[in-house]
Amino acid sequence: MNKVKSSNIEILRILAMLMIVAHHYCVHGIFKYWHTNLTLTDYLNNVIVGIVSMGGKLGVDIFVLITGYFMIVSNCKYTKVVKLYLTTLLYSLLFLVVAYIYGEHHVPSRILYSSLFPFGGNAYWFITTYLMLYIFVPYLNKFILTSKKTMLNSLMVVTTLLWVFIPTFTPACYCFSNLSWFIYLYFIGASIRLKSYASVFNNKQLFKNLFIISCIVLVVYAFVRCIGTDINLRGVTKLARMQTIFIVSIAIYLFHYFKDLEIHYNKFINQIAVSVFGVYLFHDNSIVRPFLWRVIVQPCNFMDKPYMIFYLLAVVFIVFIFGIIIDKLVMSIAQKYI
Repeated sequence: MNKVKSSNIEILRILAMLMIVAHHYCVHGIFKYWHTNLTLTDYLNNVIVGIVSMGGKLGVDIFVLITGYFMIVSNCKYTKVVKLYLTTLLYSLLFLVVAYIYGEHHVPSRILYSSLFPFGGNAYWFITTYLMLYIFVPYLNKFILTSKKTMLNSLMVVTTLLWVFIPTFTPACYCFSNLSWFIYLYFIGASIRLKSYASVFNNKQLFKNLFIISCIVLVVYAFVRCIGTDINLRGVTKLARMQTIFIVSIAIYLFHYFKDLEIHYNKFINQIAVSVFGVYLFHDNSIVRPFLWRVIVQPCNFMDKPYMIFYLLAVVFIVFIFGIIIDKLVMSIAQKYI
């Protein structure tokens, strides 16, 4: 089965982006504005929001694992870096123009700078880090393919100890940047593809067990952290950071699960998956973000409603679909230039 053209991994890409959109629903729409749970409905909704918000960093880890899995056996073309840069710049300028057209003539200087220089201004932290990772891919591949298995194994043991286990169970975090973390995940994705080092990451039964344990721990943790009358929901995601053993284990298990699915090429699925990048550029744009969550969606107004979860799911799917449509329109116009 052709893993590049088959649709199993493309479904995983779609799922990862849906989790990221749901995460942003919680983080940008609720976390700063909701701190109380006085009734049973409020409490349960806090728990739901806490659990849903954990999917954001999980989605990020999944995307980087996919990159490592495919790029370790692919040729790195720097034309893709240029396309990534131009596409991001196009979206930034597009929404900046829309803001001026619809009356936002006094765009804050910080937002203006990040729109004109989306990478220098770090308007999209994930895209900025992903771009840097992609630049390093030829050197990472050379290192992985030419290094001795014993050295790669010891490297993965040390980095896993310092960057995963210690941050999970202590306040310390020795992963000094997002780029270093992406490189670590790239090594894991490559090891799953090559099966020549760090064989523990190919132990599917191990990660199935860790997946079950991690899900139980995170759900119980969300229930416990939401007890009280004044809740800071950011504390609920403490165990759901990119670097914790729970999120890493879930990401690796989900990757194995979808990788092994027998879903051959499906044009519709692949056409949707190719635009998930545009969904991110649309809904997490620094100009769109506050207008989307605080003005249009206003999720805090539904935190005391028993149907909050249905509203959350509906919003996530609508934002995702709208992002796909925007990407198709934008790229169809700009295709000949990018």
